[in-house]
Amino acid sequence: MTTDSSRPQSSAPTVLALRETKLTQAEEEEAVITPVGIFRLVHLDQPDADTIAQRVADFDPEQFFSRDCPLCLRILDEGGDIVFNGSEVEEIEIL
Repeated sequence: MTTDSSRPQSSAPTVLALRETKLTQAEEEEAVITPVGIFRLVHLDQPDADTIAQRVADFDPEQFFSRDCPLCLRILDEGGDIVFNGSEVEEIEIL
């Protein structure tokens, strides 16, 4: 995430996960989903509008997925769900 002070900061740290599995019905009903190109940003942590706008502005698949990795190339080509669940960022998990 950017440290530019003119941009709103996320209200809670987040975990990012690329999901190939479908969201559960409960997740789908509770989530705020923002399409960004061939990806969907899935906000399970119910962020405010400024946080969602910040996440959309900051999301660049080329920063998350290396073109040196065959799996990452597939993700860059096919897209997927990036899930924000409100937990601390410790790693990016591919499900």
